[in-house]
Order: sequence, then C-alpha cells, then structure tokens
Amino acid sequence: MGFAADTYRNKLLEENEDLRRIVHNVYIELVNMVDEKKEAFISTRAKESSAKPDHIKDFYNKYFENAEMLKIKTGVFQMPWEKVGSEVNSLFRENMGILREFLDKVCTFSFSTDTFKDLSKELSEIDDSRS
Repeated sequence: MGFAADTYRNKLLEENEDLRRIVHNVYIELVNMVDEKKEAFISTRAKESSAKPDHIKDFYNKYFENAEMLKIKTGVFQMPWEKVGSEVNSLFRENMGILREFLDKVCTFSFSTDTFKDLSKELSEIDDSRS
C-alpha cells in the first residue's frame, strides 16, 4: 500500500472509532434517560399521593414493568461491526420501542390524571353552586 492509501485507511479507522464511541454514548444516554425519568415520575407520584409510598412505588413499577431498557455490554462496541452490527441495531430498535411505550404510558397517565382533576373540579363547582 502506498502512503496515500495508508493515510486514507487510518482516517477511516479513526472515523470508525469515533462513530463507535458516539453510538455507545447515545446508547448509554438513552438507557439512563429512561431510568431517570421513570424514577422521577414514580417519586413525584408517590409524593402527591395519600397512599403509602411503598404501595405507590410498587404500583408504578408494575405499570412500567415493560419500560426496562435492554442493556448492551460495553465490550460489544469494540467488536468487529460485521459480527455485532445487526444485534446492536436490533437492540436500538427494541429500545426505541420501549422508549415510545414508556412515553405513551406517561402521557396517557398524565392526561387521565389531569382530566380526572378537571372533572373533579367541575363537579365540585357544580355542587357548590347548588348549595
């Protein structure tokens, strides 16, 4: 190989390493984000509720039981992409589905809770006006 070919190959190897590092970091951030948001959601709901905190946490842990992100071992990102690329890609897709389901559950629950609060407020206002 000539100097130009070696230089080009080294440049590609560096870019490949950068991309692996980026994919790994994005993956870690995705997993951490869902875990942190789930914990924050459960903690907030436990504080807002009059029920025992442990009961609330048990309820929401069951509610979000399918929102556990699939983990990938760090070493996978150092392996040849030909061997692990399809697995990593598949796990990313599965985790994006888990993220979507988690966000849907949070939105559905929040919408239902807000709707219930609004309905309760309207009903109490009607009761007050009849008194």
